[in-house]
Amino acid sequence: MWRRKKRSDAGSRRDLVEETEAFLQGTLVEWHLRHDRCVPTWAWTNLLAHGTRDQLIGATRANFADSSRWAQARQYLAAELLDRVPEPSALRRLQTRVLVPLEFELAARTLAYQEPSEWLLVVLDRLVGQQPARSPRADHT
Repeated sequence: MWRRKKRSDAGSRRDLVEETEAFLQGTLVEWHLRHDRCVPTWAWTNLLAHGTRDQLIGATRANFADSSRWAQARQYLAAELLDRVPEPSALRRLQTRVLVPLEFELAARTLAYQEPSEWLLVVLDRLVGQQPARSPRADHT
């Protein structure tokens, strides 16, 4: 009986480490999906707040035709973020100054957004308030 609990504890610790790594790497949504877990609303902000430029570019190129509206909203926001901060150093500054605090703020809320459009507008509002959009849209290749 105790051994079984210890194995369970070891599995829980391993899950916690993997989830933490996914959080810091901007892949928390994918981690939840791989583990058949419900994705918390705030977690859709994770890639935007912690992802690399290459990860964001990959997100804009993903084919979400058969995917969730949440994934489509994140795809749109990834493209907006890349348009606003073309340089990797500027991306990291915006993530640190705006998106990481927003991610924590959303995680602390007890009520989740019911629709991805609500979340999208909150994130977009924060991005728009920080830096003007570039025009015309840049190619992310």
